[in-house]
Amino acid sequence: MVTADTIKKSVKDIQNHYNTNINNKYVKKALLRMDVPIHVQQNKDFLLKGDLYYIDSRGAVEDLYMGVAATMDYIDMIVKHVMPHVTFTGADFVPKDANERVMAQMALKNYGMNVEVFRKKVCDFFKELTEYDTFLFNKNPAYNNIKNYENLKIRCEEDFSISEDK
Repeated sequence: MVTADTIKKSVKDIQNHYNTNINNKYVKKALLRMDVPIHVQQNKDFLLKGDLYYIDSRGAVEDLYMGVAATMDYIDMIVKHVMPHVTFTGADFVPKDANERVMAQMALKNYGMNVEVFRKKVCDFFKELTEYDTFLFNKNPAYNNIKNYENLKIRCEEDFSISEDK
């Protein structure tokens, strides 16, 4: 059974992966240059920023669904607009020393894989959230109020991989 603590732990794990591997100093400028619609920016923050203190309300669960949907859209934008340009020579980060250069090369080389892992974590969380929602609001789950819920479900079931040549 998925509990509120499970949800909180999963959100912390997603936030940690995002901050360490997706939104790191080696690609941050490229991410900031993306033209992210304001609703995506605001809604992804439900999932990627801040702490969850109280998630036993329908509104909090709906916010998390919206955060998942926006984060999935954001991942699609990363794949389309950032991934084609993630190379060491195209990086915006200029290493100060040899160690930093190695760290930058590793981060950029593994960026595609880290985006894949990030998407998997978000989809796994979506499944947990659905189970939690169904348990908490069994007569009328919050996902009934989410207009793109079925689309989100399909997106999380799709096979997703980024070719190594990107």
